[in-house]
Parts: sequence; C-alpha cells; structure tokens
Amino acid sequence: MDDVEQVTQVATLAENSSLHTHRVSEDQDPRFKRVADYANAAIQKTDPLAANLGVVNSGLFIIAARLQDAISAATDPNNPEPADLRMLQPAVDHYLRVTRQIDRFIQLELRLSESAHGHQKGE
Repeated sequence: MDDVEQVTQVATLAENSSLHTHRVSEDQDPRFKRVADYANAAIQKTDPLAANLGVVNSGLFIIAARLQDAISAATDPNNPEPADLRMLQPAVDHYLRVTRQIDRFIQLELRLSESAHGHQKGE
C-alpha cells in the first residue's frame, strides 16, 4: 500500500461519523488546552529554533491526539460498526510515527535547553 492510499484510509477513518459519537470537543478536552499552553510557552522563547520546534511539536501533539481518538473509537467494543483492521493499521502506523517524531523533537528541545542553561551559567 502506498502513502497516498494510507493517508486516504486514515482520513476515511477520521471522517467516519460513527467514530465521533464518543469524542469530546477540542474546547472541552484538557489535552488540547495543555497543547495550547505548550505552544504559547514555546512561542515566547527567545531562541527562534526552540520556539519553532515547540510550535511544530504542538501541532504533532494535536495530530497524535486525533489519531488516538480515531483509533480508540474504531476499537471501542460498543461501536455499532466493527473496525476493519486493514483500515485501522495505517492509522496505528501513522500514530506511532507521529509519536516517535514528538519524542525526537522533545529530545532536541531538552538538548537546546541544557545548552542554553550551560551558556548562561558559564557567562
């Protein structure tokens, strides 16, 4: 299966109306509030790289949360439409790739922060 087919299947999974029956709106979901807090803190950083990394990573957090919601809804035993695991696999793969990238950016942010604090102490 090529990338275009995988993206189409993930989009179809997310658009399936039966998957949104248990979904909390983004305004009510505390995860999205914390992501917004993270993005706001990131944009305040003086280092442009650190600021942009935080903003991009916050976008990845949102994508991960939406994929997680779609996967959870598709695998909910109360869902009237059983999940087609062939359709679900690309969503799981994308979720895992996004979370790996989030981890990479967090590690980079931590190194940048340590480097900045090391330079401030040495000055």
